[in-house]
Amino acid sequence: MIGGHIACGSGKKARKSVDNRSAGVFHGGRFDNVKLRIGFTQNFPIAHIAVIRTVNLAYGFFLNSYALHGLNRNNRGHTYEESENAIRRTAGRGIYTGAHLILGLPGESRDEILHHADRLSELPVTTLKLHQLQLIRNTRMAKEYAEHPEEFHLYTADEYIDLVIDFIEKLNPSIVVERFVSQSPKELLIAPDWGLKNFEFTAKVNKRIAERNARQGRLFIPFS
Repeated sequence: MIGGHIACGSGKKARKSVDNRSAGVFHGGRFDNVKLRIGFTQNFPIAHIAVIRTVNLAYGFFLNSYALHGLNRNNRGHTYEESENAIRRTAGRGIYTGAHLILGLPGESRDEILHHADRLSELPVTTLKLHQLQLIRNTRMAKEYAEHPEEFHLYTADEYIDLVIDFIEKLNPSIVVERFVSQSPKELLIAPDWGLKNFEFTAKVNKRIAERNARQGRLFIPFS
């Protein structure tokens, strides 16, 4: 299965999120006045989605970053190649595509994490939502963490901010970054607990970007 969601809306927020993509990093815009979560197989019905192209429509793909180096540890049930194929087919129908990616999964080196930016930049992706690794109670990964904590690097907020900035500097500047972090219910979260709301984290990222004189796409190498 290739997991994801359709987000559609006809309001200003939907248009703003797309129209600001040339500005580099973008915060606060949303496509989804209406959101429908769906699981698609390899032959997911793009043709059925394409008939409603008259509204502001986006399809979000949850990418399995482990598949970039041949692993399937996070149990997404699909490969990177399947996701890439689905993204290209969807974009080929004139539909905006968005990607979700977790940074910092166990077993991934910093270089591998940053290489995801290179791979994503090759795809016809309109928007990107980044997520920090969060360990949630009563999950398979929580059990792995309890048994082998040495395999996990749980970033501090400051470490993750610098990782995010390194990532977006390599990212195609035409991709709208809509989110840097996500929040899980506090009663379910094992770690990391930074005690920051999303908007507070975004403010810290922007402050650090200014301190580093960084910008999205500074290290982006256009593909031939």
